[in-house]
Amino acid sequence: MSFVRTLANRLTPAAVVPRSTLSRSSTIQPQVVALSALSFRLTPFHSSMRPLTAQEISKPKKPGTAYTLFVVERRPNYILENPDVKNTDVFKGLGAEWKMLSDEQKRAYAERIPGLNAQFEDDMKYYVQNRTAEQAAKDDAPKVKRGTSKKAKKDPNMPKRALSAYLFFSNDMRPTLPTDLKITEKAVKLGQMWKLTDEHQRQKYVELASKDKARYDQAMAQYRASLQAPASETDGSESD
Repeated sequence: MSFVRTLANRLTPAAVVPRSTLSRSSTIQPQVVALSALSFRLTPFHSSMRPLTAQEISKPKKPGTAYTLFVVERRPNYILENPDVKNTDVFKGLGAEWKMLSDEQKRAYAERIPGLNAQFEDDMKYYVQNRTAEQAAKDDAPKVKRGTSKKAKKDPNMPKRALSAYLFFSNDMRPTLPTDLKITEKAVKLGQMWKLTDEHQRQKYVELASKDKARYDQAMAQYRASLQAPASETDGSESD
């Protein structure tokens, strides 16, 4: 139980409080890095009971720059806030948001890089010492250029996905924006407008999203039933 006590002792209040502002990141980050290092070191304890799996000793990823750190952390929420933006425009939008950050906000990301790089070096040493033979062979194999893979064709009969409250809001507000704005600039502007919208104003769009979800769930149930129907009919004809 010693490793549990050690982990509990390292969970200081600063380590478990969500990072709500960039100004607090410099205080929390050392605790997070220390906790990450500790949890990573706990892996050998598990190995005494069972062999390490490939997932437990997966190859660490290099942190990169302050901008890449911003992109990694911001991208999931950006996609949720801008579901209508194409994948090719996501990074353009993130780049626009990065430019809008103050020097202090950018510096908060930059100050985290040295600690993350040090953690990466430690994690890589552990990975190299404990990786499987298959992982070592894959790491040492010559890099092969990836070919372009064709996307599977989408079934035209599949119901259209339900829209989120934010997307209903965006569809309403987009016509009010200046026509000379780029797609990425509009996405940033709509995100800012949504954040300034109070709960009462959002309720209209929440209700629209709820109704659309019910529509989608019902349509998907019918769609799945239609896919199973031919197979059932075929089985019945064969049994005769």
